[in-house]
Amino acid sequence: NRFITAWIMSDSSLGDEVLPLVDDAEKRGTAIHAAVVRIAFATLAEDYEYVIDFVERREMLDEFEEAILNMFKSHCERATGRLESALRTIERSAAVPGRFAEGWIGWQRGMARLQLGDIEGAIAGFHAPRAFDTNMPFLSERANVAWFCALVSELRGEHERAALLLGYAERISEETSARPHPFDRRLIEVSNGRIRESLGESKDDAVRARGRTTAWDDLPLIEGIE
Repeated sequence: NRFITAWIMSDSSLGDEVLPLVDDAEKRGTAIHAAVVRIAFATLAEDYEYVIDFVERREMLDEFEEAILNMFKSHCERATGRLESALRTIERSAAVPGRFAEGWIGWQRGMARLQLGDIEGAIAGFHAPRAFDTNMPFLSERANVAWFCALVSELRGEHERAALLLGYAERISEETSARPHPFDRRLIEVSNGRIRESLGESKDDAVRARGRTTAWDDLPLIEGIE
């Protein structure tokens, strides 16, 4: 649970608490996906080359490990500009039976396409099923949907729409402590700066404030997002 919390919060500092527990579990012979936890924290610490090399050399224990480690690797490849390689890695992760981490994989695919400038491919590839679950929505995935749609809107020149979506995402982030990982956070900050420059500070602030009070069902999401 602490590991999942660290990943959602993008908080590498929790590794000081979690990684010794993983070491102890291994010493006791407890069944645990230790490599998954360690590589997650290496990814959060932006040790991208180490993660890529580790996953490429790893003999996978099972389907879960294969799917999750390749998901981490794809993020690191995106962060180091290996976008075509990232897309291939994402599809390897998505092809593993079991439908592991669908929202994380969908985020990586959509973001890789956005980095390539393929907006329509990004929309088609993005997937966040738990955000649209009416019975038990996963709020961090709803924030991801809003961040992604804001990035698409900004690239399309729809700055007011983007600012409103960012306001919603920022509120959910504050309520849940969910944050994009460091590399994606920087991409969002760059987009954020262009939006603010286009709208001006006062209008940007007003639109974001409106976004913070907008309900999920009333958000101007990008058509085709699911």
